[in-house]
Amino acid sequence: AAGSGKSALVKQLTDGLTNDCAFLAFKSTDLDVNDILNFLTPYGELNLDEVIDVYKMADTRVLYIDAAEKFFICEYQETFEDILNRFMAAGWKIILTLRTAYRDSFQNSLLHGSKVQTYHIEPVDSDKLSTLSHTYGFQLPQDKRLLDLLCAPFYLGLYLALGNLEDESMRSLNREAFEEKIWNDIIRNNRKRKDNLPTRRETALISLTTKMLQNEIYYYEILAEDDSEALSELEKSGVLFQSDDARRYLHSHDVFEELVVGHIFTERYRHDTLNEQFFEQGLAAGVLAALEGDDFLILAAYILPVCDASVVNAGQLVLAQTIYSVGRVNDNGDTIDSYDIFNSTFCFLIIL
Repeated sequence: AAGSGKSALVKQLTDGLTNDCAFLAFKSTDLDVNDILNFLTPYGELNLDEVIDVYKMADTRVLYIDAAEKFFICEYQETFEDILNRFMAAGWKIILTLRTAYRDSFQNSLLHGSKVQTYHIEPVDSDKLSTLSHTYGFQLPQDKRLLDLLCAPFYLGLYLALGNLEDESMRSLNREAFEEKIWNDIIRNNRKRKDNLPTRRETALISLTTKMLQNEIYYYEILAEDDSEALSELEKSGVLFQSDDARRYLHSHDVFEELVVGHIFTERYRHDTLNEQFFEQGLAAGVLAALEGDDFLILAAYILPVCDASVVNAGQLVLAQTIYSVGRVNDNGDTIDSYDIFNSTFCFLIIL
């Protein structure tokens, strides 16, 4: 699920790497280039085969790809696969973070029988949240749906950034009110009202996200007529980021993408403008999930973290639990220590 800490876990694992280890990290969208020769151009005049050759004597060689599920909305999937195969052929270990809903499709599409080890991460439970609350002196809401959401570290961080956390009134906060507060404080930034900037930020972000959904892509091509000030302010707030060539905007985190998509669907539902085409666009973009047996009950589960599955039963509509610790096992089912991960004989590590 988004915000559960998959990427943070990988960063934690890298702390134990030694100087004789080669570790290269990329976002999955970095591999979405029209030619393999352009893969490393943001970093200078580098050739992939030369880079692989430079590290051939390293004791451990690891390629990390973040948010690998975005492969399915990449424009140049053949190049993505070619880059992956070159690292594989050179004997590199591959670490992927991937949402559970995409695991089987990704393995069937790209791994072609390669040896895979999957590491599921145990969720934070309500007892742990309660302990943190008492230790650090902040109130927890009573709303179960919001409590489940706060099990994700990214959402918990957003919650802890709110004011008056010691106030007893925070216990009555529900998920809808929490998301509205994020929308007003972070997306709109209602505190900075000069030149109608909150509304301009909101309008620019909704327009950008809608076009991404309509085109079934993960980025927005910057246009001369865009509200550049509003987009720049969203970038400063950490909601968006620009590509290295300054030609595209992308959501900085899946959580913000989901909040915007949820807002768009809620508004369209209120104004009765939802239609089959828009649902299909959301499904293709990977931000919506259909209910089994009735695609148009989709609104009840429209954001993947609600179920983190491409098709779900109505009875499964509970928030996905979050990542807190890792259960690490080898092929024999034996538990292994974290520092042994890079010394194991597997080819792929998929963190869900």
